[in-house]
Amino acid sequence: LRRVRPDEIGLLGSIGKQLQTWGDHQTAVKVWSLLFEQDLPDPLRRTWLPTAIKAANDAGRFMTKVEWEREQRRLEPESKPAEPAKN
Repeated sequence: LRRVRPDEIGLLGSIGKQLQTWGDHQTAVKVWSLLFEQDLPDPLRRTWLPTAIKAANDAGRFMTKVEWEREQRRLEPESKPAEPAKN
């Protein structure tokens, strides 16, 4: 399974979360990996990445964890420097 229909993407996200709840972190990482291979909108990636990163860490998949952390940083909105206070 490599291509996921758009109407099944949310279902797979729920399955990934449930697998983690059950302690099956290895399979959860496989589900998250499949999801992140899809052409997902950035807001959805930002939503799921923290959960996927935890699964990768819990599964001992540290290279995957690092890859997803990089993706998370890439997707974070750039913070604007604080403007000086006006008197």
